[in-house]
Amino acid sequence: MKVRIAWLKDYVVLHESPESIAHILLHLGLPAEDLTPWGTDYVLDLEVTVNRPDCLGHLGVARELSAWLERPLEPGWRSPEERADRSIEETVSVHIEAPDGCFRYVARVVEDVRVGESPAWLKDRLESVGVRPVNNVVDVTNYVMLAYGQPLHAFDLDAVRGGRIVVRWARPGESLQALDENTYPLTPETLVIADAQRPIALAGIIGGLETAVRPGTRRVLIESAWFEPRVIRRGRRRLGLQTEASYRFERGTDPEMAPLAADHAAYLIQTLAGGRVLAGRVDVNLRPWSPRSICLRYERVQQFLDVAIPPTWIEKRLQSLGFGVDRVQERPTPVWEVAPPSFRADVQEEADLLEEIARHYGYERVPLTLPVTEKKVQPDYPGFHLERAARRVLQGLGLHETVSTSFYPDRPLEVFSVADPLRVANPLSDQRAFLRRWIAMGLVEAAQWNHQRGVTDVRLWEIGQVFWDEQGLPREACHLGLILSGRDRPTQTWRDSTRPVDFFDLKGLVQTFLETLGWRPVAFAPSSYPFLHPYQQAEVQVQGQRVGFLGTFHPRWAELYELRTPVYLAELDWDVLRTLPRAVPVFQEWSRLPAILRDISLIVPESVPYAAVEQALAEARVPELARWDLIDRYAGPQVPTGFLSYTIRLTFHPQAPRSSEEVDKRIQRLLTDLSDRIGARLRTE
Repeated sequence: MKVRIAWLKDYVVLHESPESIAHILLHLGLPAEDLTPWGTDYVLDLEVTVNRPDCLGHLGVARELSAWLERPLEPGWRSPEERADRSIEETVSVHIEAPDGCFRYVARVVEDVRVGESPAWLKDRLESVGVRPVNNVVDVTNYVMLAYGQPLHAFDLDAVRGGRIVVRWARPGESLQALDENTYPLTPETLVIADAQRPIALAGIIGGLETAVRPGTRRVLIESAWFEPRVIRRGRRRLGLQTEASYRFERGTDPEMAPLAADHAAYLIQTLAGGRVLAGRVDVNLRPWSPRSICLRYERVQQFLDVAIPPTWIEKRLQSLGFGVDRVQERPTPVWEVAPPSFRADVQEEADLLEEIARHYGYERVPLTLPVTEKKVQPDYPGFHLERAARRVLQGLGLHETVSTSFYPDRPLEVFSVADPLRVANPLSDQRAFLRRWIAMGLVEAAQWNHQRGVTDVRLWEIGQVFWDEQGLPREACHLGLILSGRDRPTQTWRDSTRPVDFFDLKGLVQTFLETLGWRPVAFAPSSYPFLHPYQQAEVQVQGQRVGFLGTFHPRWAELYELRTPVYLAELDWDVLRTLPRAVPVFQEWSRLPAILRDISLIVPESVPYAAVEQALAEARVPELARWDLIDRYAGPQVPTGFLSYTIRLTFHPQAPRSSEEVDKRIQRLLTDLSDRIGARLRTE
């Protein structure tokens, strides 16, 4: 923000040198990046933080100096002489159809103007702060913006069809040729100023060429409005266009300045370009501003600054900055009700007022003290130890942790069949406008990145948040994802051979991970995720509850991502898993006797999955049965139609010597239990 010293003197008396003024502004949080001579005057280039849009005009900077120097502030705005015979309501109407983008719009009309060159003093002021003069009408709007921080726009009223101003969202297919002579396609998320038929300006950004003020313009409509900052910021980014107006609107302007700036601009146009100002102004205000009250305690000031500042000094300084101050308590220490002005939307609570006091009192006058803090042990967040244990297990299984972005374009959403994706209100770019539904989306991109560089051995995992829409409301959960591709082992020796990983490697890895952390029993059921191979996918269940999925990435989408080898995905709902009970390891003395191995062949109905067989074995609780392993699966002539044969190796760890008859009794008990549970019987052929 470039500020001219002589311009500041219009509002506050300044005897100090330019260097002293720059030093004062530095103390007030407005550091000058440069101090440049301009004739006999100087121009300061101030660094204004985003929370201080009130200092994006000379009046705001002068107000800070006025308070610091304890000198009166003269705003200097004027009202025009109006025609008594004609009212603006007879000529112009204003309609706000997008109240969430604009809640106040002020219009004034000046007729019989003579558009021409601006006087030397006006051109000099504009040029000194880097603004190119255009003509006396346009220059007045720029002058008022630089003076008071309120952007204005001037329309050729004769080019505004129907004398109607409509603030609305753009319609599909609309476009606008702007003052820079570029044509911008509009979207329904773009706020526009329209007349009775078409858009005539991009609200808060730039005007249209068709309604621009030209040498032949005779009637001028002055626009002074308040626009929602996020709407202007979003529109400006989408169009790739930044102007002095958008720079101020996207930081927030003062809604109460809109009518004052319009009046002052009408006065200056009347003075510099002749013409007559129609009586009154159109002021559509859907949300009238009312001051809010903040309680300020003197006791808190002393605690915060550790210095005794006179209460009267606090009152006077806040009042000089535009705050309303009412002392509501005297003893034991003063308490005030403070009303921030309309141009200080950044002041929301008592801490903000304390900052204002410290800023004007002088940070260098605040004593340096080491704050006394109470030592507290910060407890770990819920699930921290479980998450750390999961990391150790996954590292032991040979996987590497990765962290991917939560923001994605449309294509991954289509691939992963996300019907109603959550869109970010203010995305950094259209390529990262949606929130992820699955962790797998980022893992597939990581695999793609590696495959494109010749690295096909991928073993990654990630834990993070996913998002989805549920009955119109955003939902969020923590998921854990895994991805495998390439060889089953990353390295091999001259004696070893490797093979490609497959679906069952992933299935075994997921089961090992869950069981190692104590989640049992683990089961798998059929699933139908469209982004997975239709015959190589499964739903993961723990204790009968669905906790995730696993499967082969669909070949169609693998080809789209240019993956060189098959990719296998798994994703678990970590929030659900954390709620499930985990088996606590119990020490059992290792058997000092040799293990007893027995192979049995079971005939099981074809409709019974092997997971049900394992669950039945686990629930049978046969004494000393330590483990069981599937060693063969058979379907053929010796097995009845509709049945399968599973050969299972049973391992017993006896605690005392057992005869063959004792082991046979345990096996018979097991067979009886399996028959009752799943209809299994011993195969004899």
